[in-house]
Amino acid sequence: MSAAARLAAGIAIVVLLNALILLLFSELLGSFTLDGPAAALEAALALGLINGAVLYAVSQLGLPLGALLLGVCLLIVDVGALIIAGFLIPHASIGFIAAIATAVGMALATALAVWLFTVAEEAATVERPRQQASAPPLSSNSTPRYP
Repeated sequence: MSAAARLAAGIAIVVLLNALILLLFSELLGSFTLDGPAAALEAALALGLINGAVLYAVSQLGLPLGALLLGVCLLIVDVGALIIAGFLIPHASIGFIAAIATAVGMALATALAVWLFTVAEEAATVERPRQQASAPPLSSNSTPRYP
């Protein structure tokens, strides 16, 4: 599989995983509503676009702070992205506490998915030991040749 195909598959899996997490949290939390799977997929795509547009700049500016606080800075960005997505998408709304819980759930699910894919990729690329090439059989009238 080419690198571009792996990237596209990874993005699709993360968007679908985020949509499932959003649906789950919309069922569990009263202040978070989605009008079905289409709204969850739309919200997951919006979150991806918002994170893609904002996360690079914020991560560059907040790198020392993010390392110090063990990713709390990135969780704050995700909470903000969820609240913004709730305003942008007509069939979704989310409260502040629900946004925090959902951002933590999405971060844990994404970390698990990345770990699983890393383990699977490492298992697929483990180099098997090469077999030693056997020497050709010696005939009775030949002298052995050594390279």
